[in-house]
Amino acid sequence: MSDRKRLAHLVKATNQRAVIIDLVKQHGWTRGAEIGVLRGKTLFSVLDACPGLSMTGVDQWKVVPLREDENAETYVDFDMRALERDVALRAKGYGYRCIILKGDSVAMSKSVEKGSLDFVFLDGDHTEHGLKRDIAAWASKVRSGGMILGHDISWATVNRVVSAKYPDFQEFGEEVWGVVKK
Repeated sequence: MSDRKRLAHLVKATNQRAVIIDLVKQHGWTRGAEIGVLRGKTLFSVLDACPGLSMTGVDQWKVVPLREDENAETYVDFDMRALERDVALRAKGYGYRCIILKGDSVAMSKSVEKGSLDFVFLDGDHTEHGLKRDIAAWASKVRSGGMILGHDISWATVNRVVSAKYPDFQEFGEEVWGVVKK
């Protein structure tokens, strides 16, 4: 069964881009990362709206086997080569402001300096195990006072992980959650 049918009850049309753009402008952020780029809608919308911002986008762009984990996505419905090609081509237009890293998010995090980001937006693996891995790998990349942000807070897996790790997290609307890095 396709992800679209299997996870349809969870997927909501949201405008997370507007929330991220507002936060970037409000805080004057200049350096961020998005984990889980896929089509690049959020990445490129934020870059377009925030000319002083540089972003690192991370994705595997690969179909993965169905796992037993709750809310595991496979991406079988997507032409990953085409999506990757389109994102890479569009990213070139931003020059140094947009770096694309292809691969496992944890492995890719090793190429980003600790404390170098104003924020990270986690929208990759929505399983509990996957989100825990992303938080562990990317939280250290955010400077003190910056923010760890993510998407799909209404998904039970995401909510369980975020509530346990960051009981003081804030909801910003449009399924976006966040916490200030201490």
